[in-house]
Parts: sequence; C-alpha cells; structure tokens
Amino acid sequence: MTNPIVVANRSQRVERLAMVLALFLCGFVLAVDLVAVWLLSMEFASYGNLKFVLFLVFAIGACGLYQYRRLSGSGEKVARALGADLVSLEPKDEAWKRYRNVATEVAIAAGVRMPMLFVMKRSPEINAFAAGRPELGTAIAVTQGALDKLTRDELQGLVAHEMAHLKHEDIDQTRWLAAGLFGLVCFALFGGIILLLAGKAGSGSKEGLGVAVALGLIGLVIAALGAMGWFAAAVIDSAASREMEFRADADAVRMVSNSDGLVGVLIKIGQESNEFPSDIGDLVQSVNPMFFRSGAKGFSFSTHPPLLDRIRALNPGKAAELQMMMGR
Repeated sequence: MTNPIVVANRSQRVERLAMVLALFLCGFVLAVDLVAVWLLSMEFASYGNLKFVLFLVFAIGACGLYQYRRLSGSGEKVARALGADLVSLEPKDEAWKRYRNVATEVAIAAGVRMPMLFVMKRSPEINAFAAGRPELGTAIAVTQGALDKLTRDELQGLVAHEMAHLKHEDIDQTRWLAAGLFGLVCFALFGGIILLLAGKAGSGSKEGLGVAVALGLIGLVIAALGAMGWFAAAVIDSAASREMEFRADADAVRMVSNSDGLVGVLIKIGQESNEFPSDIGDLVQSVNPMFFRSGAKGFSFSTHPPLLDRIRALNPGKAAELQMMMGR
C-alpha cells in the first residue's frame, strides 16, 4: 500500500511547478517589457511603459481566459464530444456491469461523488480519462479495449487512477496550465501577424520599405520571444502533468490497497505500444492530459512519465524483474 506521505509529496511538487509557471509568466512579461524599453527608448518608470505592461497582461490574460473557458464544461459534454456512450445504472452487458460495480466501490473508497460513466466502444486499445468539475458534473470514460483486456483488479486500478484525478481536481489545474501556454502562443502569433503586415507594407514606396523594416524587426522579436516563452513554459507544464500522473498512481494504490492491478494495466499498455515485449505475460498475471496513456514524444514535453518509471514508483521489485526480462 502506498504511503500517504508519497501522495502529499507529489501534491507539493505539483503546486510548486504550478507556482513556477505563474512566476515564469510574470517574468516573461517583464522580459518583453525590458526589450520594448530598449528597442523603443522608453523610460522604464514612465506612464507609457505602464500602459504597455498593462496591455501585455491583458492580452496574454484574455487569450488564456478564452482557452480556459473553451476547455471548461461538464464531464458528460467532454465524453460525448469524444464519442463515448453513457453507462446506465443497470447495464445489461456484463463487462459494463462489472465496470459500474468497480467504479462504485472505488468512488466510496476515494470519498468522491460518483461520476457519470462512459465507454468508448470504438477504441480497442487500453485507455481511460476523467473530465469535468464537481460543480458542473464529472465523468470517467474507459475504452472498450480496457473492458475486454483487463482483469477486475486491473480495471479497478485504472478507474482508481482516474478517480484520483477527480479527487485532486487535476482536470481544472490542467486547464489553467493550458490557458497560460495558450496566452504565450497567441503572443507569438501576434508577432507573426506583424511580420505579415511588414511584408505588405514593404511592397510600396521607399518610405513604406522603412516602415516595413521596423515592423518586421518588431514582429520578429515578438514572435521569437513568444516562441521561447512557450517552449520554456511547455517544459514546466509537462513536468507538472507528469507529477499529477505519479500522484494519481500513488493515490489509486492507496484507495484500493493493492498495486498489482495498476501495475498490470501499465504492463499491458507497454505490450500494446511495443514498449515492453509480448513475452512478459507472467508479470501481468500477478496478483490508467487527460488520458491514462499518451502518445510517444520527447520526454521534456511528455505529459506522462515513462511506463517503467511509473511501475518502479509503485512496485520496485516488479520493475527490476521487468528490466531483467527485457535485458536492460
């Protein structure tokens, strides 16, 4: 069983990374302001510079708030938008019935309100996600592949992981992180628009060419600063998301008092993605942004930790055995 201190430590790391991102956004605004002061020969303490800083804050904040509201909504809305089907209170399908029973047990153990349950019937791989906010309605969706391929203990571990996301309100934190990133993207796009305008301005007279060069320089600086800001913020955001995954894993094990089910899910996902060899089935039989698993990408930008690291955090002995079988 996972020590509650582990969950608390993961929570502290998530909070620190969220604070780091907030401080980074403030530092980004200051850096852009200093560049503007240098390029435009403004006085830093002038009223004009104050208006420029307020404009930057408003522009980035407005774009971020737009993205946050766009991503908001009930869990049911998100699940249906992704093509998931609602699980009734008394499903006739045995696999769906087992899913509802398991989810009810985990919700009681987690101390959270029972979310609406959905199944993505057209998804043969193992996956799941949680969505929504308590005041708007929450939901958990699993793929048909998860229902078909997982044992009851493994399904319990998968559902508990998603319940942990709901318990810690990770979905809302993820929206805020995404909002900050989107604000920086809009800033970079604004620089790109200025570059386009500079190109049009330079097609006229010689005077227009001078304006075009000035606009082009400003646009290039804005686009470059926005791109670098987004790059750094995306690394911080991904690190926070990985900590949320580790925390959800740890809390899921604490809820069900057993790590074997969740470890089994991670191993089966590794087999599906060819990250783990298919001949390690014995390990599975020992008795999962937004999605439980994510696509492959560079580690700095990955929202999910490597599968082996997640297994090691839950069961070091099982991870060592897996490494030996893989020859690592």
